[in-house]
Amino acid sequence: MGSKKISLNSGATPAAVLDTARSALEGKGYLWVSTGAASAQAHEGGKEITKKHQNKLLLDLRVDGDDLVLGQGSHGGGGFAAGLGPLTAMQVSGEFRKARRSVEDALKSAGLA
Repeated sequence: MGSKKISLNSGATPAAVLDTARSALEGKGYLWVSTGAASAQAHEGGKEITKKHQNKLLLDLRVDGDDLVLGQGSHGGGGFAAGLGPLTAMQVSGEFRKARRSVEDALKSAGLA
């Protein structure tokens, strides 16, 4: 499962970064769960994702110094039936890219990245 870093501007606080990311993702129907002062999870579809092989994206967010690290916490490899694993994995990976772009665009608009 992949992860990507978004470089933050100096002076960007973890609270401001996560608030901006939260706003962007909740606008796309994600459930936001704070996991610490500098970390959170966003669950695609507005419901908590508990299994890594679900066909929805679980997005891990963590402010690490001057970077926001986005991690793909689910991979979609389970599939509903035999042979659907690769298809759902591609779907989850595509959603990860869309979520990353949404967060990055929101951070740039707010002057944080």
